[in-house]
Amino acid sequence: MVEGTLPTKNGDKKAVESTFTNNAVPFLFEEIRYEINGTELCRVQKLGITTTIKNILSLSKSEENSLENFGWKFNQSDKFNLDENTGRFCVYVPLRMLLGFAEDYKHIILILKQVLVLLRSSSDVNALISTKDAPDSKLKVIRVAWKIPYVHVTDTMRLQLLKVVERDRPLAIAFRTRQIHEYPALPQTNIHSWTVKTCPQTEKPRYVTVYKQIEKIKQQKF
Repeated sequence: MVEGTLPTKNGDKKAVESTFTNNAVPFLFEEIRYEINGTELCRVQKLGITTTIKNILSLSKSEENSLENFGWKFNQSDKFNLDENTGRFCVYVPLRMLLGFAEDYKHIILILKQVLVLLRSSSDVNALISTKDAPDSKLKVIRVAWKIPYVHVTDTMRLQLLKVVERDRPLAIAFRTRQIHEYPALPQTNIHSWTVKTCPQTEKPRYVTVYKQIEKIKQQKF
């Protein structure tokens, strides 16, 4: 959950200067990182661009409509959950839209410390559609909360789970991770090659998505 306020015109709280772009909340953060017991499991950089491209390719039409409340409304700006009288907004974003781990891993995590790290972007131009009078609007993030479901089990199942912990066996966690490689400017040649990171067999690249941005990044046109 991300809660904050939008900039207003000349201190008038009823005159909200900006609206949100599609998938605005991830554009507020440069990077997201998920850790368990101090070990980094999943990291996504350029969070706004990465999640926008991935969701454009993978979301169905019905899923797009159901995610409007989370700030996903492709090809149309929207004041999602925005109180126009105060400029305050509150948006809930499913973690599965941001991290491959949250999308794939469906099991419980028992007696382990979980940490979610978000690095704030230095600019909000990619998250907002501003007026000509305020081209460099910047919103204020008041609160970020991570809501996690807790699973309550019976006493019999609890004893079985504790025995699993006592064995101290390593558990394999399979999920799809996402990486972005960005070229600010391509050479003016007919042929260009990209370097693809090689990994062990279990972590080899499965999919490669190539996209071209035709305008400045702040206009968010892909």
